[in-house]
Amino acid sequence: MAIYRVEYKSKTLKKSVRFSAIIPNDVSISTKKKYAHSYERATKTLFLLHGYNGDETTFLKSTPVKEYSEKYNLAIILPSCRNSYYLNLNDSKDGYQTFITKELVEYVRLAFNLSKDRDDTIIGGVSMGGYGALHSALFSCNTFSKVIAISPALIIEDLRSPNPDFSHGNYHFLLKTFGDFKKLSSSDSNYKVLFDKNIDKGYQNPDIFIAVGIDDFLLEGCRDFRDFLKERTSRFSYIEDEGVHSHSFLLDYLETAIKWSVKN
Repeated sequence: MAIYRVEYKSKTLKKSVRFSAIIPNDVSISTKKKYAHSYERATKTLFLLHGYNGDETTFLKSTPVKEYSEKYNLAIILPSCRNSYYLNLNDSKDGYQTFITKELVEYVRLAFNLSKDRDDTIIGGVSMGGYGALHSALFSCNTFSKVIAISPALIIEDLRSPNPDFSHGNYHFLLKTFGDFKKLSSSDSNYKVLFDKNIDKGYQNPDIFIAVGIDDFLLEGCRDFRDFLKERTSRFSYIEDEGVHSHSFLLDYLETAIKWSVKN
């Protein structure tokens, strides 16, 4: 297993960007025998998105992602995308959404000789990164086959309400990020809109995994999206368990989610 720390000039963002990559390219024979099932297939790739105020080191420092990379024959890509919600701001075509779903995918596939197959390409995240992963997977459903969202910030319905909830960030930040709240019922920032657009176009939506704590302040947004999915698909897994919006809940469910995502 190798860990790469990469910095390069992004064509999309027009500035230097950083990401970490965990690549299981020198795993021992004994490890391959121990996890034989994982090594009977091609290496899969997981783009794992940090939460608010995180960066490319967050998961490396605080979770066993190196162990999971070896155990599940999984290349794990950890980008740093600031507090962007992984969106293109102000209706621009150049932004973190394009960077994550197009430029970074192409870059790491070429740099590390990773599979270009949709079935081998997964995206996931926690909190803000959970929203970003879900949105990115639905926006680029022909790229990602599965999406993991742990304690995801599914706040669209909160922002659309007559009295928007600004506990997720101050008014000006959220307005700059998501645009006019009154237009979110038809905006591509809305994961529900993207899901239905894909159905209308005859595209295959990704399989979805969501886990959230029953005392998480983001619970209602997750339940709302769960009910939305129930009316449209059976290709999702939804878990509620004891817990709040915390790092310990992420640790409880990250491996469960990864194990789900690498199933054939």
